Amino acid sequence: LPARGSADLVIDGGTGRIRIALPDRMAARVVIQSGSGAFYPSARFDLAEGERGGDGVWETADYGQAENRFEITIKAGSGSISIEGE
Repeated sequence: LPARGSADLVIDGGTGRIRIALPDRMAARVVIQSGSGAFYPSARFDLAEGERGGDGVWETADYGQAENRFEITIKAGSGSISIEGE
């Protein structure tokens, strides 16, 4: 993902693994519509709504006031999804 800007992204997962590289200075909010695959957020994310292992909303601590941020909606399938970046 780019290191600056703001965007709403929708990812429709299938059976393969999805790896998202989130730049260090970008904030993000991830809305997971869970499938059977696992979701592995980086240590920057906290669960804001929902439950681990199910549908939920994950946010970086700085999301609410960040100028550079992403809103990512993931419709998960059977493949795992990870967000990397510190």
